[in-house]
Amino acid sequence: MNGRRRARTGFTSRAYGCALLLAALGALSGCSTKLPPPGTPPQERFQWALDKYNQGKYGDAAKGFVDFVQRAPTSPLADSALYLVGESYLRGGDPLRAATEFNRFASTRPNSPLADDAQLGACRAYWDLSPSLARDQEYTRQAIEECTRMLQFFPASPRRAEADSVRREARDKMAAKQYRVGKYYFDQRFYESANIYFEVVVEEYPDAPVMPDVLATLYESYRRLGFNAEAEHAKQRLLTEHPDSKAAQKFAPADES
Repeated sequence: MNGRRRARTGFTSRAYGCALLLAALGALSGCSTKLPPPGTPPQERFQWALDKYNQGKYGDAAKGFVDFVQRAPTSPLADSALYLVGESYLRGGDPLRAATEFNRFASTRPNSPLADDAQLGACRAYWDLSPSLARDQEYTRQAIEECTRMLQFFPASPRRAEADSVRREARDKMAAKQYRVGKYYFDQRFYESANIYFEVVVEEYPDAPVMPDVLATLYESYRRLGFNAEAEHAKQRLLTEHPDSKAAQKFAPADES
């Protein structure tokens, strides 16, 4: 979606490590989509759901994992099953439901070895929901919040890099959205309204790739309003912080004359 990286295709090694404990049981036979009968041992129920997951039958997998947890809530595999419910929804094309499941897991089982994976799952799910730049970016904001929460609450997690990467992409997108709205007002000659959006980028997203364009347009907007000191400040920041940008190079001929 919008050229960004999609949700991961291999589920976490820690969840998979739990599943490997059942490898000796072998795959269950048959291709029925019905849940295992009531007398089926818990381990076989988990394996049934895991088989569906690995086969890409994510709807059946989610139902199987939920059924497993309901019947064996104290099983050592309960955390893995609950985490894989969220993954099943995410890979099955229902990221909003996945986010709900991941959030529930992270909030109710904060001491689980998979709590950081679940928090990251919420971040990934909301990022997957993030729409095109022309639309409202509420899901993008939620992705930033969930990724930030993961970084704050799980400082030792081996998956911090993934959360940070998604967070940076989402923040860059929010900056681009703010600039897009500001540029619209600028083009309509509503300069004061435009500056509100430009200043948000300057204050909240100073490292965004769109910053050179923001500063250049902010300079022109302030200049047209007659705020020469503010315009000069924006231009000097552009030339100092982004000297090699195309936006900065546009000022070179005027400055040298």
